[in-house]
Amino acid sequence: MVLNPFAGSNTTGFVAQTLQCPWIYFEINNDYVTGSRYCFSQDSDYLKTEQ
Repeated sequence: MVLNPFAGSNTTGFVAQTLQCPWIYFEINNDYVTGSRYCFSQDSDYLKTEQ
């Protein structure tokens, strides 16, 4: 389990997700939360890897 109390752009969450590790984050800045949600959405290339 990864706990990220200051998520920011959520790079830690990205790495945890890539490694299939459960994770939770906290962020008080709504702009970062909105950006993070987009990064993990179907419309984003953030989680896609080149093959």
